[in-house]
Amino acid sequence: MQLPSDEDFLRRRCFMLSGGQRRRVAVARALVMRPKLLIADEINAMLAPSTAANMLRLLKGLQNSRGFAMLFVTHDLALARKIADRVYVMRRGRIVEHGPTEDVPGAPKEEYTKLLMSGPGAVRSA
Repeated sequence: MQLPSDEDFLRRRCFMLSGGQRRRVAVARALVMRPKLLIADEINAMLAPSTAANMLRLLKGLQNSRGFAMLFVTHDLALARKIADRVYVMRRGRIVEHGPTEDVPGAPKEEYTKLLMSGPGAVRSA
């Protein structure tokens, strides 16, 4: 997970780690069990853009090398377009639209998906 392995780092408590380091430790703890499915719920939220990009690149590389499936939960449809094979749009706990990544965000059929694609503030009023 591209974390330091020196004694100083290994002795640190969780509150002493950066947000990105905490996320990578959490992912490492999950991956040590060699899961068939990794659920990544808002894994890039509140991370600096470069840290989030590195985290996603690392996860995709691990997914390719280890062969696990990943359920990536996000509100960022632009990001979903970059990393997902399929997209499922949910509203109030129900799937309202789904399909291949190039179809759903590229040509949404449902009004709610269109609202999501129009920007972050639009969904609050729906």
